[in-house]
Amino acid sequence: MIIIVVSLGATVFAFATGGFTAFGNSFENLFSNSSSKIAENVVIQQVTFTNTRIASTSGFTLFVLNAGISPTTIQTVYVQNVTANTFTKQFTTSPLPVTINSGILQTIIITGMVPDHGFVYGITIVTILGNTVTYDAKYN
Repeated sequence: MIIIVVSLGATVFAFATGGFTAFGNSFENLFSNSSSKIAENVVIQQVTFTNTRIASTSGFTLFVLNAGISPTTIQTVYVQNVTANTFTKQFTTSPLPVTINSGILQTIIITGMVPDHGFVYGITIVTILGNTVTYDAKYN
């Protein structure tokens, strides 16, 4: 009985003097980061390709929906050739970054790559909070 009372007293003392502050801060950060990522809900609705055989005018169009409750910013777009299992390109400049308000379907036109007929491309978008969404699309 004495051991229980002493350990309970030590626990109350540690809590009262801030002994659990680091644990509390870590726990709070865990949930605050989660809530930011939950508030940010980005969905790639569709991808269409354009091939003019010239890289500067070829590429793809992303239709991205922000289904979250707060504005989000698309920072980077990665393209992987899924068929050939190779990394194709990373896009970080114009028109990126793009900010999309809540409930808005945004069109993002990316040029600078010539897609190959019959190949599947994995398009990955990365938000400013680090969330990623991948969409596989086949260019016919």
